[in-house]
Amino acid sequence: PVDRPAWWLQRNIFFGQQWADFLRSPLVAAIVATGFEIIRCLVMFIWYEKALAILGPSKLVGPVICGTIGGAGGLFLPWNKGLEPIQIKSPWNLTSAFFCVAAFHYMRLSFPALQPNCETVLLARAGLVFFMI
Repeated sequence: PVDRPAWWLQRNIFFGQQWADFLRSPLVAAIVATGFEIIRCLVMFIWYEKALAILGPSKLVGPVICGTIGGAGGLFLPWNKGLEPIQIKSPWNLTSAFFCVAAFHYMRLSFPALQPNCETVLLARAGLVFFMI
C-alpha cells in the first residue's frame, strides 16, 4: 500500500518535469550564483584576516595575495594544476578577488575608523560582495 503513493510522489513531485523546470529556472540560478559569491567572499576575507594576523597590519602584499588566492573560487584546485589557469590571461574570479581585497586593504589602512569598528568592517564587506557579483 505504501509503494504506489511513493512511486507517484517520486515520479510526479520530486523528480517530475515541473521540478526539473523549476531547478533550471533563472530564479534558482540566481540564488545559487549569489550563494556561491557570498561563500567566495567569506573565504577571501578569512584568508585575508589570517594573513593580516600573521604578518601584521603594516604589510601590503601578503594579505592581498592571500585574500586573492582565497577568493579565486577553487581556481588552483587540484593542486597539480599549478599556474596553468592563469598562463593565458587572468580569469574574472581572480581579478575581481584581487581588486576587492586590494580596495578593502586600502580602505582599512587609509581610514582608521574601519580598524576597530567591527560593524563598519562588516558593512564594507557587504558592499564588496556586490562588487564581486
